[in-house]
Amino acid sequence: MKHKFLTPIFALSAALCLCLGLAACGGGTPEDEKGADGHFHTAETFRVDDSGHWKVCTICGEKFSAGKHTFDAENACETCGYSDVYTRGLSYQLDEASDTYTLSGIGDDRDRTEVVIPNYYEGKAVTSIGAEAFDGRTPLASVVIPANVTSIGYRAFYGCTSLASLTFGGKSKLTSIGNYAFCHCKLLQKIALPADVSAIGENAFDWCAALTEIDFAGTTADWLKVEKGDSWDNETGNYVITCTDGTIDKSGNVTHSDGQ
Repeated sequence: MKHKFLTPIFALSAALCLCLGLAACGGGTPEDEKGADGHFHTAETFRVDDSGHWKVCTICGEKFSAGKHTFDAENACETCGYSDVYTRGLSYQLDEASDTYTLSGIGDDRDRTEVVIPNYYEGKAVTSIGAEAFDGRTPLASVVIPANVTSIGYRAFYGCTSLASLTFGGKSKLTSIGNYAFCHCKLLQKIALPADVSAIGENAFDWCAALTEIDFAGTTADWLKVEKGDSWDNETGNYVITCTDGTIDKSGNVTHSDGQ
């Protein structure tokens, strides 16, 4: 009798261990995201072509996380942000260390009025707008900056006196805006900055006299933590920063949504 009682308990324990083992295996990293030696693949950005996207492991060089594009209403892939709607003829420079591109200039058509910067160029991510890339391009009125761009360089849009529309597309990864980046963009009235922005350089928006609205996707506390260079907002309009939990005026006065 004693043996018959222990048998189902043993069977139940074995089944429980098997289930836990399967759960551990099933809940882990997919096999295509592990290298042959068991390491976890890692990559900052996707590679793309017209039909799909994938990543290349920075440790072993293996391809992983491959898939076909699934486009949203704005014709951008929901996974990687790839879109074939962008301005052709811009200039780029490859950063071999990161294997990504920096947009370096407006190209041969220096009278462009609208620019849509691509998320990818020649299959690799565009992650920055370089120093002086659009410096002094007075006809430029509208710019769309894609999600992969993390930094805007020194004097990138300096003196773009017609620039009135600045849009950050998708889930923007922007973290830094360089010194004098938008200085003398006198028609720029409104900007919407993502929550990841952590640094705004000196004189970044100097002489943006029309600037009265700044939408920030973080909290008021997050905005106050952003590192801001000297005179970053010199000679701007009397802007109000709208955050997720309240507003901050140009003088630094905070008003929370709950009235506190």
